[in-house]
Amino acid sequence: MTITYTDGTTASSPVTVPDWASSTVPQKAVVAAHGDRVNGSGRAQSTRVANLYSVAVDVDPHRQPASVTLPTGPRYMGAKSPALHVFALATDGPDSAS
Repeated sequence: MTITYTDGTTASSPVTVPDWASSTVPQKAVVAAHGDRVNGSGRAQSTRVANLYSVAVDVDPHRQPASVTLPTGPRYMGAKSPALHVFALATDGPDSAS
């Protein structure tokens, strides 16, 4: 991913997102939600594990991020193609309103 800072500079940061159905949580990933059922094709339920992860990305603490550009995936994806789904972005820095 590319982070663009308010001063116009950019920095690249690798993002490794775990397989949502993996039983092992990789380093730097935190399980944000855990489910014991997964909807399959035809909406049949499976008892395999499903997790949503919180993944941290390091940014320069001396600059303020203005935007984040995620990597692009294939234009047409099949049913088994990996895809990145982002539900929220947050910073743990000081409140910009202060």
